Amino acid sequence: MSFINGILTGLLEAALHPLRELHPLVGLTLMAMLTAALVLLAYKYASNQQAVARTKRKLYAHLFEVRLFGDDPRTILHAQLGILRHSIAYLKLSLPPMAWLAAPLLLLTTQMQSHYGYRVPQPGQTFVVQAQINEAAASVLAGRRPSASLHSNDPGLQVQTATVWIPTQRRIAWRIALHSPGDYRLTLSYEGLTLEKSFDARPAIVSRSPHRPGSNLLDQLLYPTEPPLPADSPLHSIDIQLQDAQLTIPILGWSWHWTTAFLLLTLVFVLALRNSFGVRI
Repeated sequence: MSFINGILTGLLEAALHPLRELHPLVGLTLMAMLTAALVLLAYKYASNQQAVARTKRKLYAHLFEVRLFGDDPRTILHAQLGILRHSIAYLKLSLPPMAWLAAPLLLLTTQMQSHYGYRVPQPGQTFVVQAQINEAAASVLAGRRPSASLHSNDPGLQVQTATVWIPTQRRIAWRIALHSPGDYRLTLSYEGLTLEKSFDARPAIVSRSPHRPGSNLLDQLLYPTEPPLPADSPLHSIDIQLQDAQLTIPILGWSWHWTTAFLLLTLVFVLALRNSFGVRI
């Protein structure tokens, strides 16, 4: 999984790098256009386009039947049953392209979350860094306090507290303070082992990682930006609490979550480009 994440992260970074200083909507529009092209290609080559056209014609015929014979209950019932039957047929015809699209769109969404899912950290803000110890490493401690520390590579990001040990949750924690924008690396030392955690506080649309996962594949899927912790690491994960700092996109005076804006833009491009691709949807 980490190999796939590394490739996808590099590709997305390359695509969005020229746009990182611009409004978030610019990058989202580009990604929506590329996604719409992917959707249309999947429908063009993975669906039976002739069957889709026939099914849509039959659906429209039954809809006109309901409108034209509104005073005939028997005809209306027959038309409604036909609408239901052909709607189910249409959904079946949509399953193959949807199956082909499911994995790529899931991977794309998790990658885009790292760019558009979190606000830019601001100077003066404080954050909590937590590392969870796995069960095997906790049992080795045998009730004693672990030897752990956290250090910043730059004075622009300061570790404010000593190590806080929470034995009931198998967690160690620190509070950090951001003094100036930058791309930082935090160094965590645990029982002689040294690990790193990224913290990107640049004022741009860049990849941010609130969670460095362990070997859990689902965590690696949801947080693809950083490589997972080593398989023999005593730590299960390292977190910086950015999850509550959701980025919203202002459109037409409303604040939209990035996924809503992305889906709407993708739908607009699908409808606008479907004839150019020769696709019936």
